[in-house]
Amino acid sequence: MSNIYFLKPNSDSLHSFFSKDLEPALAINSGDTVNFQTLDSAWGLEKRTALGQPRKKFTEIKPNRQSHEFGHALVGPVYINQAKPGQTLEIKINEVIPGSWGWTSAGGLDQAVWIALNEMLDLMSSLYHISRTEAYAYASMVVDLRITQIVNFSKGVHAILPFNALR
Repeated sequence: MSNIYFLKPNSDSLHSFFSKDLEPALAINSGDTVNFQTLDSAWGLEKRTALGQPRKKFTEIKPNRQSHEFGHALVGPVYINQAKPGQTLEIKINEVIPGSWGWTSAGGLDQAVWIALNEMLDLMSSLYHISRTEAYAYASMVVDLRITQIVNFSKGVHAILPFNALR
């Protein structure tokens, strides 16, 4: 019988980089389910009211889980009992539920970024027959924003969806 676990953001689960050397936040068996919850891109614990306004952020990260550079709030890692190097690991994402708020920014290119992102969400919604909310959740994981020009005060940003990112 499989188990269901809930992995919430705390000092034992949050980190800002990928590493095989991190102590697992959770150990599970094959077939178990894990519900993950994390923070926004700036480690916020509460909704931002406006750009530059102070707000409560998570600050109790353990030194061995802290990067020397800024990184997004990641939860985990999760250790799979009896998994061996070289084996194939299958992960099924049952559902992605965006929080009621979140925050990200692109430093001065906000309007161009939002135009590119909105067009990508429209494309993803129509291409994959998913809601805009689902498209936004998937985009936060797989879409890259690339600055293509800043000439004569013109700002160009492209939203890039890797081929086969969503099948």
